[in-house]
Amino acid sequence: MTAVSDFLTQAANYIDDGSRAIVEGLTDDQFAILVAATDEWSGGGTEPGIDSTLVRTHETFADFDASRASHWSQRGCREELVVGAPAVKFEDVQMFKGQSRHTFIVVDLGDYRVVVK
Repeated sequence: MTAVSDFLTQAANYIDDGSRAIVEGLTDDQFAILVAATDEWSGGGTEPGIDSTLVRTHETFADFDASRASHWSQRGCREELVVGAPAVKFEDVQMFKGQSRHTFIVVDLGDYRVVVK
């Protein structure tokens, strides 16, 4: 078994369906990258889809930066990371007034990005 299939077997009762669909399409190397990103995001949790929620997107870092600059209510902090792949951490951001502030990491996996939130 691979790391991905082992994880999915062990996490079957805990991982959310959207995150499961993303993890199922990952290679073991990509899965390790999302483990590192989840650890960075959560401060110690290392189970993507359990300690975090995963969202797949085709938006680029530039798209996130443009939205941040022109649309987000509170821009928060932006930090470039390397977690086995290029990543950007957006910390303490508020997309729209009235929403809670939150932190998320966008990881570039080549043809698409995964948001860890």
